[in-house]
This record gives sequence, C-alpha cells and structure tokens, in this order.
Amino acid sequence: MNPFLKAHSSALHEQIHVCAWPVYPPASTLHYPDPYTNISEMQSELVSPAYAYETGTWTLAPTQVVTREGARLNLPKRLRNDESALDGEAAVIGNGFARIYRPDGFRAVEDPPKTFDGIIIVDVDLDENLLTKRLADFVSVHSN
Repeated sequence: MNPFLKAHSSALHEQIHVCAWPVYPPASTLHYPDPYTNISEMQSELVSPAYAYETGTWTLAPTQVVTREGARLNLPKRLRNDESALDGEAAVIGNGFARIYRPDGFRAVEDPPKTFDGIIIVDVDLDENLLTKRLADFVSVHSN
C-alpha cells in the first residue's frame, strides 16, 4: 500500500515479492470506526493481488495463525486471565489467509482453510512475468 516502495521495487526488476503483512484480525472482529484496511481479508484479497498485477511479480502473501492461547501469551501477565482482554468471538485472532498470486493477479493455488498452519508450495515460472511486465511496466526506459 506504499506506491513509492512499489515503484522502487519495480525499478530493481523484482520478480518475486513477499508481502510481509503483520497479523491482522479476520473481518468478523471489525467494529466501527476500525478501517476496513485493518483486516486479513483486505490484505489477502485486494492489496496482494493488486501488487502482483501492478508490478508483474509473483506475489507470496504468507500469514500467521495466532490462536486465542497464543494471543493471550502476548498480553501483560496481569491481563492473561481476563477474558475481556481478548475479543470473545474470535477463536482465531490471526488466521490462515495465505495466498500466492501469479504476475497477472490470479491465484496460483487454492485458498487454504482459515485454520491452515503449514506450507504452501507452488512452481514459479519466471517467464510468466515477462508479458505482464511488458504491458504494465512503469519503470523501465525503452529506447528505439
């Protein structure tokens, strides 16, 4: 979501990008006035594929699974037993929204379950970057 960093990475002729998103909660925890950009679905479903097709890169968007128990361990000791310290509705605070996008923004693998805790593997063909980069390249200088 930083156009200057995106332009810089494109100028370096990036071919594979890893979106290192922090742990965001799922949409079910969203409460006004929290912005829609503060949820996992937004990063996984809109921002990551946009990066892929805008830059012509394979875009890997890993995520973390953080359970209520794991989230509780990150609370100050005085709050660890306070149920109100964690939103009672969220069984999984940060959840499995890992995605891999092709350079054209389409998914390279099926979405894993939200509770997925493992590794997603895909065969990357860097030749797929070429056409997208040639159609949407906003950083290279072309000469005749």
